[in-house]
Amino acid sequence: MTNPKIPEWQRLNRISNTQQEVVNELEIIPPQWSLTPLADKQPLRKSWQEEKKLSHGEISDFILSNSFCSGFGLRTGDYSDGLIAIDVDGSSAQPLLDLISGGDIPETVKWTSGKKGRYQILFQIPSEFRENLAGFSRKAIKEWEGLEANNGEQLEFRYNRVQSALPPSRHPDTGSYKWLNSPQDVEVAIAPDWLINLVISFASKDNVKGKERKERNNTVNREAKGFGSGIVTDLVSFLKYEVLPRLSPEQIYNWPGHNFQDFGQTLKGNPPWRESASGTSFHVWNDGEQWAWQDKSTGDGGGAVQYRWKLKGGYGTPKGKDYVSIVEELANDAGLTLPSFKGKNKEKAKSEDKKNKDKDKDNLEVDNAQLNTEIFLYKKATSLDFEKLEELGIKVKRINTKLLTPDDLNLEKGKITFVISPKGTGKTKASGEALKNYDALYSWHHRISLGRSIQKTLEVTYFDDLHKARNKHRVSFCAQRSQQLNPGNLRENGALFIDECDQVLDFIFSLLCNSNNNRPLILNALHEQLQAAVFGGVALFMSADIAMKEVMLIHSLALPGTPIEIVINEYQPEQGIVNFSNDKKPDGLAAKLIELLRDKKPCFVVDDFKNSYRGGKTLAEILQAEVTDIKLQIIHAENSGSVEVRQFLDNVNVESLETDVIVVSPSVISGLSIENGRFKHCFAFVNGILSDSQVLQAINRPRGCENFYIWAADKGLGTEAGGAITPEEVHNFYRRNYEVRNAHFLSYGNRYDVIEDEWKSPFFTLYCENVALDNLIKRRLNFWIKDRLVGEGYAVVDCEFGDNKDLVKEQKIAWKKISIAEAVVIGNAKLNNEDEQKKLSAKIEAGISLLPEELASFRKTHIHETFGEDFIKACVQEVEVNKETLESAILTDYAAVAYQNQNGKLEQGLRRYYKFFKRPIEDCIETDKKRDTNQRDSSFYGFLFPGDIRWTTREHKFWEGIGFREYLQPERRWQGWELAQIIAKIQPNLQQTKDCIGIDFSRGDLQKYYSKGFGELCKRLGLQTESEQSSDGDRSRSYYITSESLKMAEMFASHQEHRRLLREENKSEQMSGLYSNSVSFSDICSAETPTAQHFQQQPDFNTLTSPQAQKLATLEVCSEEIHPLLTIGDAHQLKEDCISEVNSADELRDWIKRHSLTLDSFKENIQSKIKSPNLINDFDDWVKVLAI
Repeated sequence: MTNPKIPEWQRLNRISNTQQEVVNELEIIPPQWSLTPLADKQPLRKSWQEEKKLSHGEISDFILSNSFCSGFGLRTGDYSDGLIAIDVDGSSAQPLLDLISGGDIPETVKWTSGKKGRYQILFQIPSEFRENLAGFSRKAIKEWEGLEANNGEQLEFRYNRVQSALPPSRHPDTGSYKWLNSPQDVEVAIAPDWLINLVISFASKDNVKGKERKERNNTVNREAKGFGSGIVTDLVSFLKYEVLPRLSPEQIYNWPGHNFQDFGQTLKGNPPWRESASGTSFHVWNDGEQWAWQDKSTGDGGGAVQYRWKLKGGYGTPKGKDYVSIVEELANDAGLTLPSFKGKNKEKAKSEDKKNKDKDKDNLEVDNAQLNTEIFLYKKATSLDFEKLEELGIKVKRINTKLLTPDDLNLEKGKITFVISPKGTGKTKASGEALKNYDALYSWHHRISLGRSIQKTLEVTYFDDLHKARNKHRVSFCAQRSQQLNPGNLRENGALFIDECDQVLDFIFSLLCNSNNNRPLILNALHEQLQAAVFGGVALFMSADIAMKEVMLIHSLALPGTPIEIVINEYQPEQGIVNFSNDKKPDGLAAKLIELLRDKKPCFVVDDFKNSYRGGKTLAEILQAEVTDIKLQIIHAENSGSVEVRQFLDNVNVESLETDVIVVSPSVISGLSIENGRFKHCFAFVNGILSDSQVLQAINRPRGCENFYIWAADKGLGTEAGGAITPEEVHNFYRRNYEVRNAHFLSYGNRYDVIEDEWKSPFFTLYCENVALDNLIKRRLNFWIKDRLVGEGYAVVDCEFGDNKDLVKEQKIAWKKISIAEAVVIGNAKLNNEDEQKKLSAKIEAGISLLPEELASFRKTHIHETFGEDFIKACVQEVEVNKETLESAILTDYAAVAYQNQNGKLEQGLRRYYKFFKRPIEDCIETDKKRDTNQRDSSFYGFLFPGDIRWTTREHKFWEGIGFREYLQPERRWQGWELAQIIAKIQPNLQQTKDCIGIDFSRGDLQKYYSKGFGELCKRLGLQTESEQSSDGDRSRSYYITSESLKMAEMFASHQEHRRLLREENKSEQMSGLYSNSVSFSDICSAETPTAQHFQQQPDFNTLTSPQAQKLATLEVCSEEIHPLLTIGDAHQLKEDCISEVNSADELRDWIKRHSLTLDSFKENIQSKIKSPNLINDFDDWVKVLAI
């Protein structure tokens, strides 16, 4: 029986060579060699790297008395008088050794593990050179002067702080190590000159890295208050400022079996708690605050305390005595004694301790634990679980190359391939070469700019509307159009390609991908295209940021048994220096940008706020005003459709050579790549929209940039699902709202088909994981961006650029002027008719950028349709531009509405006012049910995506429940105690309120100031509040909703009600017209038609939309040769086309005749193209599908 107290990963198989046989071999080992006992390859003694040399007798005793010991290893380096080992790890490593040595390899001691092409040789470093190698541990070589070793093979030079297992120690795969030249038969040769020079050069580079690490670690601590001053007053500060700065990463992470290897900014080794095939899955790096760690397979990680606690069997951050014990242990390792932290006045100290007990507990146990929890969640969400991959049978191939080649992708027909490779390693180019021989290629994208820019490389054609691509099978497109393609084209020598797949798979959950309730069609298109591509071709997913969540989605969509491989490029490109601003505001960094431009240094600028006084538009205006002679190009969503910007983007590497500064918004970043090397300085102003990975993508748009300057807000903007940071919490958020909403349905006597299977959908699972990660990042945006930069190998330098109040004033004035100018342009724009507006709306839904004049006219028409003439005529807005100069502007009509509604919140609020206070709750129930029904009806599968569920019914009940209608009285003054009654009703339902309307009333300010909560509620309804002193001599204030805002809200509601009545009237007239012009089945069939009698037995049916007869000829459904097997999605599209294009019996009969089809052959032809026989059983059902 196995000992249950010994973890499975620590148990050894019965060794093949007895301990006595191992001990006997000690007789031939020279006495100056320092040895350490092993269990397989792993050292057993805790401090084997630092302990004094053990005698061979001590090694013998240890082996014979320890049942787990299976051999001994040689401690190379100074402990063995300068022995250095060269480990030839694989057949392809031998040519590297031959190239480096020039064939000068003296005969010396040599042994092997028994694996093909693997052996080690020993050399003696002369004493005069050993001082130069004191800091050298090991160096792995995988490439030398263009010659590369195969994946997983390398040449390694081993010196201090490492050990090599010696014969006859046990080897887990081959049984035991064996001598090729034993020390009994040959002496250790003196190291040749080439070897001495080589390892000294390695050592000098390592010394520089070590100094940089130490300095980076100490700089943070020296800047902290109280460091080294003897006034550290608590345990956390003692650990951070006194203990950890004295310890090296190897001393902190002191398990003897790590066998760390140096990979630039990161140490990689074995994890203590499990076996690691690579021996490098435990990573240690400096995150700017401390030496942090992570187990790349499990996602566990943290700092020194969490590491030591996990070694003891704990998890997360220890508490109370356990925490103190860990700190004491680390202090002892640093040569320090744990202080008592008691001042001279013990009673006072006790009193202070009592007062601060809760605060200390929060700081020590809650804050630290919360941060560690978030680190764990982040690492888990952004990494791969290699044990899970192995369990699923997913292969992992590791490569290390600066530029990918088609062979690196390892594409095979019938296989799904993921490629994870750093930015700038030629992923797209290699893909273009690898995919050029496939007859069909579907390339998905989340940005138009990316879909267009990739055309030449992939040899594809980009289409905004894929209906125009019927005869094109190599196409690129945005994901929201994917359902327009026939997946059948991929079944024979086809390829599905998704670059930046993590972002594309997130984009399919965006609002743009559900504009017509068609998200199920898009999700189904991905499913069907994947399976079709793998049937006769390949599926390739690429990104620098693929994690387990993306892999699991694709795995769940693939047919069981589909081979999947993940190719991981471990190459770490040299990155530049990031000057990371620690300022609270970005104004000082903006001043730095101006300074560089004045010095004639071209700059590339990313600003994720286009509409604010700190946004890209304002920044561009300020730069042009401050440095008048620069040539500036600003690019954002609103001008990217202009001829000027389009020409610039289409030839960016030439156009930008004459440009001094480019300012871009996030919407155009993905498809932009500037490779002319002009821009050596890149700035990023991250106000809260871009995520950490998107920031890295943005700053890599100008290739060859050397200096980066980044300011990031502490927190991001716009969390979803109540800010939940775990997938389970996100899932529960949607389910809670769904169930409460449905309960309201039932309470009003409405039946509803409750969804169940959709909650388990792999798409919804990925959606929950993405939302949780996005919320997690936004909680500590600044922290995660900096962490990501360090992890990617950037040299991050903390900087303070200071504030610049004068510049802030200029920015605010400039932004007001920009806003006024844009509002005036909208006010002066053309008012579109209905058809013109629909065409522009269709462009926007397709993701097509409008021309500036089109955008202005579209916005003006939208204002006209939404707010109504009475509201528009009554709207006046006075804007104070410059308080000091008394400069102001007065806007009226459309311009005034445009100014007030520039972020869309006024419209959103007023729509809520109308919906919840002017319409009955039955309208909300109908709206919610209709939205769900429309999405179900968009797909033959009747699928509803849970992330699209809305709960206007629940919000209607919320406003009703708190009695807010009572407070909608113009100019009625409310005292604080009266407003407190609203909060009192909300108080028992804080979580429900947050779920329902997104306002967290547990916030301290809303709990303390009732007026602030009242203001938040009014703002949600598009209403403005003001306050005034209650009476003379009374310091209390009263609060009220302004009569002007209530009057405008009533005008808006009146217009919306008028539109609703018109819609109902038009609908009634349309239905009346349809019934009066109904078409019967008997009308369709001529007398000679064999199936006339069958048709005449059916009821009348009606078509629903206006004719589009000119499109009938393009349906291409007449023969199997022209049109392959239809999928469910294509059948749905056919149904939609026929509904919109066939409006009479004559039209349907003519259409059939034009295609030389009888009704019988028409029936046979259509039915042969449907995959689901249970859906369409006979031609009667098809008539219903086509015509009803």
